[in-house]
Amino acid sequence: VNLPPVDYTLRQCFRAAADHNDMKRDWRSGRIKFELSRRLLHLRNRMQQLFANGQYRPIEVTGERAHNVIAFERTLNNQSVIVVAARFFATLARVDAWPARDAWGDTTLEIEPRKRTDVLAGASTKDVSVGALLGGMPAAILRA
Repeated sequence: VNLPPVDYTLRQCFRAAADHNDMKRDWRSGRIKFELSRRLLHLRNRMQQLFANGQYRPIEVTGERAHNVIAFERTLNNQSVIVVAARFFATLARVDAWPARDAWGDTTLEIEPRKRTDVLAGASTKDVSVGALLGGMPAAILRA
């Protein structure tokens, strides 16, 4: 496999405080992928039983860009994690620009709008609109 060597110095820089705007501006560096992986692995470590034994349920997505989204939920007892990810992301983006919130149109998750924590954004939300959930990243991880 012809992969370039890992730049560990750059990866250490990625660990510095990362907000959505910084990551969007620097999306070609791999920082988004790094941060997404880091936060998901941290969540998986904290919620091992949920990820190992939780029930999987696909979530229906409706609207004009439903084909650009995959969503599912894992539940176990009173724990729940919803994963929302963009598909065919490049078709939504303009050249060298992040997809605007309105690129998702009326696309919505068919779930109950209740308070959840977006693990990636570090904020609470009740929104089920894909534009609101994926306006800052190519994925959202919602924890009930």
